[in-house]
Amino acid sequence: MRFGKLLVPIVESKGRWGSACRQSAWALTCVAVLSACDVAPKSRVIEPGQVIEGFVGGVSADEPRAAVEAHEILGSGGTAVDAAVALTFALSVTYPIAASLGGGGVCLVYDAPTGKVEAVDFLPHAPVGGGVIAVPSTVRGMAVLHGRYGRLPWDELVAPAEALARRGHPVSRALVRRLEGARDTVLGNAGLRATFGADNDRGIVREGDQLTQIALSAVLAQIRRRGPGEFYAGQAGVNLVNGARENGGALTLADMRTSLPTWRDSVSLRVGRLTVHTTPAPLVGGVIAGQIWAMTLDENRLRSADLDERPHLFAEASSRAYLDRRNAAARLLSGFRAHALMRNYRSDRHTPLVVEGVPPVDVDRLDTGTTSFVVGDREGSAVACSLTMGRELGAGRLDPVTGIVLVPPLTEDDLAFLATMIVVDEDLSEMVLAISASGHAAGPAAIAQALIGLSAEDLHVRQQLNRPRILLSGQPDAAVVEPGIGEKVAGALTRRGHALEEVPFLGRVNAIYCQGGLSSGQETCEFMNDRRGFGLALGEEF
Repeated sequence: MRFGKLLVPIVESKGRWGSACRQSAWALTCVAVLSACDVAPKSRVIEPGQVIEGFVGGVSADEPRAAVEAHEILGSGGTAVDAAVALTFALSVTYPIAASLGGGGVCLVYDAPTGKVEAVDFLPHAPVGGGVIAVPSTVRGMAVLHGRYGRLPWDELVAPAEALARRGHPVSRALVRRLEGARDTVLGNAGLRATFGADNDRGIVREGDQLTQIALSAVLAQIRRRGPGEFYAGQAGVNLVNGARENGGALTLADMRTSLPTWRDSVSLRVGRLTVHTTPAPLVGGVIAGQIWAMTLDENRLRSADLDERPHLFAEASSRAYLDRRNAAARLLSGFRAHALMRNYRSDRHTPLVVEGVPPVDVDRLDTGTTSFVVGDREGSAVACSLTMGRELGAGRLDPVTGIVLVPPLTEDDLAFLATMIVVDEDLSEMVLAISASGHAAGPAAIAQALIGLSAEDLHVRQQLNRPRILLSGQPDAAVVEPGIGEKVAGALTRRGHALEEVPFLGRVNAIYCQGGLSSGQETCEFMNDRRGFGLALGEEF
């Protein structure tokens, strides 16, 4: 069975700085992105400061304190983007193992009033002079997001993170578990050791310890009061450049001033009434997830497969999508490509594949310096983001003057599997799924497994999210599985010739699923946080 309509737009979109360009405190940033300052009217339902009750939207993130702050912004009448901005700044304080003002990321935005889905790329890149410290992009990325889709004042979105850093906060289990895996890195750098070290048998902070970051709070205060331009052209920027150089970097103020985020239309594929949107190349993690999903649906395979075949079908589709990732930048999401890749599929046996030039997947690299989150608001708009520092704790160095964890330039391997996705029901003209994942190579397969819950009557997104996961990347040619996969599933795979390798977990996913559309509220919406982590999902009424 071939697919019907395919929508695969890749068009450079014109930016709009929006209301941010009218704020004099942001002049330096607005000058830097002057070409993005055309302002378009926004359709808004809630006014700033309006008291609201009932369903305000929801959030799911890898760290609970930051998720609470984002939900508070929704309760104050903020948009999904407002909450995403506040969440990003909060994560830089509460989850600096994977989020930093020195890093960057990518966000996919669904704007309910227009029905448009677009991506903003604010990934950290190497300075002109090279070096081991990247140009920080998080602050400017958040400024551009807020300028286009924000409603609440900028200072209200930065203030919660500033307060957390200045007053301190109890260290969450989510952060401690990640720090335990990076203990040697923490103890090997004076700045990290001074912030996250402790006088105990492990040498690092424990769950519940009070963590205060005064230097970081001072930087956040400057960003709050003077706007994002202060971070790139003011004293905060000067201090960060000096800190980068003291840590072996070649960062300059010119690098800081000229680094700009990029807005681009999403890459999309329509199958039936559903259109999946993800980020364009070079970020192909979402494309991998979409292609796995498309291959399972090709010729009605998913619905016609019995329970014994389905794990094998998923593994074989995964192998083809991961091995084809070098072509994803050129072919993008395509039902025709999915059909072509599945031509040699055999339901009764594994088909080993060899593709030249595709590097093997490092199945041992499961905890990376990446975190994901999703946010949806009561008006039906949504944001799915991946924030990254490359490796855990980035470059393994913290600048003591700014309190910022420094980040190295990202490699192709760091970028390859960043995955965010938004699914729109075209019959409803509503977003029904926003999902993002971390966990390096495991992320795209984890998203694809959840997507399958949209496509078979006997499956559900939450059920798929909680089910033990499978990843077959093709190189190596062994199916990596989680504990608890079960004898039936393991037997179904081994009988068909799959070699199995067990790992502790495969990716962490955050998702919002609304069968009746996001604006339908709690009647049909579920806010889901992965059981493999210690984050939080919130969607309660106010």
